[in-house]
Amino acid sequence: MAKDFRVSVPHELKREEAIDRIKGLVAELKKEYGDQVGQAEESWSGNRCEFRLKIRRINLSGTIEVDESSAEIRGTLPFAARLLEGPAKELIAKRARELLS
Repeated sequence: MAKDFRVSVPHELKREEAIDRIKGLVAELKKEYGDQVGQAEESWSGNRCEFRLKIRRINLSGTIEVDESSAEIRGTLPFAARLLEGPAKELIAKRARELLS
């Protein structure tokens, strides 16, 4: 059974600037983590992004929605990755805070 997760990161930027900073995040993760990340895709429509990537043979997908005061990241981890939920959420939150500060 898959496990849903949610990370909310507050920001004090204009929404357009926050979106610009977050665009390319999936590609950046692929560049930084190299062979550990595969099939990295993101698709933006307005302030909403749908993303898909594979980390160490584990498929991760979700959405990023940016509003005037926060970025909300939602995703689904497969059952096999439930033990990675805490570290995965922390990595995502840390990266989002860095981008939005």
